[in-house]
Amino acid sequence: MEAVSFGAFSHLKADVVSEMLDTMDEILVKIKSKNQKPRTLSIIDTERLEYLKALESQFEREQKGVRWREENKEAIEALNDFTVKSGGFASEYRAF
Repeated sequence: MEAVSFGAFSHLKADVVSEMLDTMDEILVKIKSKNQKPRTLSIIDTERLEYLKALESQFEREQKGVRWREENKEAIEALNDFTVKSGGFASEYRAF
């Protein structure tokens, strides 16, 4: 990503920011006052932000499933073994 530098007292107008977002994925603005450490402000297009949030939610759901399977691995294996030995629940009563 290319860096864009602004003077200390410049003001960005909405149409300029919009045009920049059309050509870049995000705009990073570094802000530093005299007595503080530099901070970075990231400006991201709303559509891209929603897409990133959806990806993050999907990743969290997948990781939650992986953790659940790991935490319950022994119980799942025990249930599978029981089913192999004893048949499914109420299988003697089913007609199919």
